[in-house]
Amino acid sequence: MRRTDREIKDMAEILEILGRCDCCRLGMCRDNIPYVVPVNFGISQEEDGLILYIHGANAGQKLSILRENPTVCVEADCGHRLITGQQACQYTMEYESVIAFGVAQILTEPAQIQKGLDALMAHYGSAKHWQYEEKLLERMCILRIAIQQITGKRLKQ
Repeated sequence: MRRTDREIKDMAEILEILGRCDCCRLGMCRDNIPYVVPVNFGISQEEDGLILYIHGANAGQKLSILRENPTVCVEADCGHRLITGQQACQYTMEYESVIAFGVAQILTEPAQIQKGLDALMAHYGSAKHWQYEEKLLERMCILRIAIQQITGKRLKQ
């Protein structure tokens, strides 16, 4: 990261930022062509490290790409504030962000899918354990992204 004065390596601070983000962007690549899509997500600290869960349909370009290349990049940002200046090049933006790299797995076991859905529901403010209709589980896809590398960037100080 170029701005090391704004870099965040502390996991607790990174998790705080992720907790304030409404969505993240999932970056994938196929045949050297990038594809980025905004997605809802949940966060879980698990035995094997930090995990992001992503919800989506069980068909489409995202899954097609991930089946060929499960390596992903995830970006989330929040706290946006435009800072104006007297000249165009004096404008800047304050924000906090997290960038992570990992490997996506398409979940198929109902217990794993429910765990991912619970993480998503908790992220959006509902921490209770939910019961999910079997019909709904069959029509959706939950991705489990095992984070291998993560860093954050704090607001301008």
